[in-house]
Amino acid sequence: MVSIIVPIYNVAPYLRQCLDSILNQTYRDLEIILVDDGSTDGCAAIADEYKAQDERIRVIHQANSGLSAARNAGLRVATGEYVWFVDSDDYIALNACEILMKHMSEDKDVIVFSRQRFTASGVRNTDILEEASYETGKDYIAKHLGGPFSHTAWNKFIRRRLFTDQDLTFAPGRYEDCYFSFRLMYLARRVQVLSDILYFYRCDRVSSIVSCVNSADKDVLLTIERLEQWLEDHQDRDTDRKAFAIYVFDWIFSSIMIKYPCKILYNRSAHRISREIIRDERFNKYLRAIAQQPSAGWKRRITAWTMNHCYPLFAFVVYLLYHIKHHNT
Repeated sequence: MVSIIVPIYNVAPYLRQCLDSILNQTYRDLEIILVDDGSTDGCAAIADEYKAQDERIRVIHQANSGLSAARNAGLRVATGEYVWFVDSDDYIALNACEILMKHMSEDKDVIVFSRQRFTASGVRNTDILEEASYETGKDYIAKHLGGPFSHTAWNKFIRRRLFTDQDLTFAPGRYEDCYFSFRLMYLARRVQVLSDILYFYRCDRVSSIVSCVNSADKDVLLTIERLEQWLEDHQDRDTDRKAFAIYVFDWIFSSIMIKYPCKILYNRSAHRISREIIRDERFNKYLRAIAQQPSAGWKRRITAWTMNHCYPLFAFVVYLLYHIKHHNT
């Protein structure tokens, strides 16, 4: 059985599309856990409505506690052999679970799969991963630390024993997927990567985490601390530290540093937050390392140096390139 955990918070316009894509899966042996994280826009009623229609659905209502707490609440009651986290404003391919179960085997712990991003206007951008199989999760890490590493939780099909045997949970705070995904892969046995597009990611919701200016974006610094502490606690000697620097840089660059210049160039609060992250030693040491690291490539090196020494130029160039690209598409 597959446990699909759906954390829900104020996504009423999109929730039915998400739930319909799960309920209509060609693979039927599902446990669907809906975690209403204190929604105030009618999502709770929608969840209860769907529960009344399908006995496979279980609904948890809780006070608003954040995405990590909602996922953890779902994990605590999950009973399936496999777990999949689906965000409530996205949807999945109708044959997704069937494909994933076809590729899963006793020696595999994680399957990573491809996604397609979309907007309300229908603009689509497909991220197709190169198919591969890795004997261990650490092999996956060694191959992908320098990019592209799959940071998100929702494009991974996971054997539940990793949560129960390894005490793996989601840490509180924003941008927790990076910390979760690194630990998941570190602990996993065999990992498979599929090119199949099984997940459809909505990337234009105004109130989503990736679209808002918020001082909580500085939680990326806490994630760096957690990653470093994790490696220290495990007395890690295998992780390539130069590749790890690229991993940290790429993740923060794609999560925060291009978000503000791309869409809200003239927002002072946004750039204040960006500068605070850049100047913080927890991240700044990686900027300095990347700028001096030939293996990082000239684009990363120039970007890191510009972010650190000439932020206005960096922000303007990112803004310009972003709008040129989207104008042409």
